Amino acid sequence: MELVDGTTAPNNTPIASTPTQSLVDPEASEEGTTQMAEVQAKLDALNVDGDDADDDDDDGDDMPEIPPIVIKRLEAIQVLHEERSTIEEQYRKERIELEKKYSDLYAPILEKRHCIVSGIDSETKGETEDEIAVVGVPEFWLEAMKNHPVVAENITEADCRALEHLQDIRVETLPELTGFKLIFEFGPNECFSNSVLEKAYEIVNMMDGGQPMLENVTGTEIMWKEGNDLCFCEVMKKQRSKSGKTKTVKKQQRVESFFHFFTPPTLPFEDQDLDESEEDRLMHFVDADFELGLEFRDKIVPYALLWFTGEAMGDEDDDDDDYIPGDDEEDDDDDDEDQSDDEDDDADGTGEKKEECKQQ
Repeated sequence: MELVDGTTAPNNTPIASTPTQSLVDPEASEEGTTQMAEVQAKLDALNVDGDDADDDDDDGDDMPEIPPIVIKRLEAIQVLHEERSTIEEQYRKERIELEKKYSDLYAPILEKRHCIVSGIDSETKGETEDEIAVVGVPEFWLEAMKNHPVVAENITEADCRALEHLQDIRVETLPELTGFKLIFEFGPNECFSNSVLEKAYEIVNMMDGGQPMLENVTGTEIMWKEGNDLCFCEVMKKQRSKSGKTKTVKKQQRVESFFHFFTPPTLPFEDQDLDESEEDRLMHFVDADFELGLEFRDKIVPYALLWFTGEAMGDEDDDDDDYIPGDDEEDDDDDDEDQSDDEDDDADGTGEKKEECKQQ
């Protein structure tokens, strides 16, 4: 079973590790008989037979009795179940220690990489004056991100003004393996004053495998410098008052930007009164945001050099099994048609001139 953090748990790893309550009432065991309804309720709690609980309308008095020998066998299985739960708890503790051990081993290597990329490393032996003038590895992280297909589609040309100053991306595991945090470290830039931007995912079942259950997502508020907000721009719109007069007002308009990533999505909760379409829309944003976070954690951060050089792009292409020869030509034809349509209409498709967007 593959866990959400990329590791593999031992076979038959249960979702819950807490020992279950005893299956059988002691007095009923002494008598050697009990009603099926009494045991069935406890079996349902353990999900031993995997069947749904009987309807409330069923009459438990009509159910057959469980033979005493079966009761004893169930008690023996219960003991085995609790023994395995104890081993599972030991596995969890050792896994947390193992994760920390290797995280500590990776840390100095990744720190040295950071020093070289950002130019902190003062090793200039054998380098010429012109070579020394080049600080670190310019735009290392920007190029790595642009070569990753999932991340690249979120980056705009305007974003590059800030991302070219990105000096390091790190991953920290939250205590007890309950999630992870992405840390983006920036040098001085013209867009915002933050030196560090963070994004954290709290996952309640990170060690259990299966579909991850997000409990919370947090991000850093970006302190934009005046006129350099990459996420919103200021537009001038005409507004008619009740008296019939028209006035021009300033409004904030959302624009595409990678830096929306640091604004966490709204998680839909059970107590929220949402219709199906609204809940689907929220889940779409949550899924897309979490996928982007995993791509940074599992691929870009550990294999940054391969993304910078483009070597990792070949591995991604090899995974594309849906490629059909000739599709490229059809796509080109579709692009030509789209371009023709764009020439007939303005950018907003209404025939009206699109409002000019000024960055804040």
